[in-house]
Formats: sequence, structure tokens, C-alpha cells
Amino acid sequence: MGFSPTPKTLVYCVEEIEPEWTFSLCSLGRTELPMCTLAMTMGGHTRVGMEDNIYLRKGELLKSNAQLVRRIVTIAESLNIEVASPD
Repeated sequence: MGFSPTPKTLVYCVEEIEPEWTFSLCSLGRTELPMCTLAMTMGGHTRVGMEDNIYLRKGELLKSNAQLVRRIVTIAESLNIEVASPD
């Protein structure tokens, strides 16, 4: 079971967890990008992938998961958020 993918819901959930806990978010379809971006700005982690979203943008099907990863990494880096590495 999940929650409605809205900023209000995410803020509520984050306020309900212990401050020292970490959290991670994934969101489906067209809400993936805005919700993952919000989660990162709130100090959370995020996951993207074709199992949750098959479009890079409206009307453009993905060719690989790498496209989604590149997109979220670009957003994170532009917000000065450290991105996890394979190491």
C-alpha cells in the first residue's frame, strides 16, 4: 500500500519519522520526477526505474533505465545534492 503522491503527503510522512532515520521514495509515472526531486531536497533518497515509469517525458518512451538515472542525477547535481556512487 502506498500514499497519494503529493508534496503534502510526503511532508506529513517525513514529519512522522524519527529525525535520525533515513527515508527513500519512489513514485510512479508522471509523478516520479517531481516527487523524487522533492524527496531529495528534504534529505531523502530516491529510486527511479522502468518498473515505475516507462516515459522519459510525455509521449517519449524510455530506451533504458540509464535515461532515468541520468535525469535524476542531473537534477541532484544541479541542487548540490551528493549522488551515490557504485563504490
